[in-house]
Amino acid sequence: MHAPPPSQVQPSGSLVVQGGQCWESEARSFGTSASGQSLVCIDGGAGGYRWVQHAPNSGEVHNIGDPCNHPDDQVAVDPEGKVIMCGGPNSTWSAGP
Repeated sequence: MHAPPPSQVQPSGSLVVQGGQCWESEARSFGTSASGQSLVCIDGGAGGYRWVQHAPNSGEVHNIGDPCNHPDDQVAVDPEGKVIMCGGPNSTWSAGP
């Protein structure tokens, strides 16, 4: 009988640095760098999850798919507190690029 492989434990949070790696569990979350810069964790595809700059945050709560007023509306959060952005051909709130 073989022992199960050791599980890989993710730290509770990544270091918030522009261009730095973040965890899947942090996707669509805001973070603040040591210099006070507000960043968001995005899925960069093959490049993995990364901390990037974002448009101004309205502080409002909207649902994905609801209409928005692009370019006036830029970044908000959904009811779960995850970052959403306004855009697309129909100007609706979406989960991101």
